Amino acid sequence: EKFPFDTLGCTIEIGSWAFSGLYLHPKRMDGTGFSFRPTVTIGASYSEFTLVKVSSEEHIYPEFWQEEDWPVIKYHIQLKRAWQFYARGYLVLQIALNVVAFCCFWIPPHSGERMMLSISALLSAIYSDMAISSSLPKSAGVTWLSTFSLVSMIFSLLVVFESAMVVHFYYCTDDDLVPLWYKKMSKLRNKRRNIVLEKR
Repeated sequence: EKFPFDTLGCTIEIGSWAFSGLYLHPKRMDGTGFSFRPTVTIGASYSEFTLVKVSSEEHIYPEFWQEEDWPVIKYHIQLKRAWQFYARGYLVLQIALNVVAFCCFWIPPHSGERMMLSISALLSAIYSDMAISSSLPKSAGVTWLSTFSLVSMIFSLLVVFESAMVVHFYYCTDDDLVPLWYKKMSKLRNKRRNIVLEKR
């Protein structure tokens, strides 16, 4: 849910399905079952995930065939995702596009660049969302990044809508601001109401 600022966890089970505890009984090395040894790439800044925590436990499944138990070792691993890539390539870009879209409010309505800027910011936000979607995890749940993307897209749409409304009212030369379709609907509704009253 907090993607890309999330911590992932998984459990790895190591054991034998062919030999029971009478023939194979795995034990944890040095009482822990794991060790951290320095390598060339340890702590590298280009790694996508960083190891946060590792723990292990010995587990024995109950007897279910020929009175034999089945020992295994479970490793619980936690990984921290590198969020800087998404912040630089998507979050900062979306915020910048929203700021650019907000700048169209300062452009006079009679200038054609007002609508052009708002639509260009919306299309750029859509393209950025499509470009980053290939590297996002496929999930039915709602993540932090998907919520941010939805709010950013709604803001861009509202900017286009507001700019269109301002341009419309700026060039509107009618005596009143009531739309023509609303007047026709009102006349039709009043006509039907009068017919109903006459029948009574």
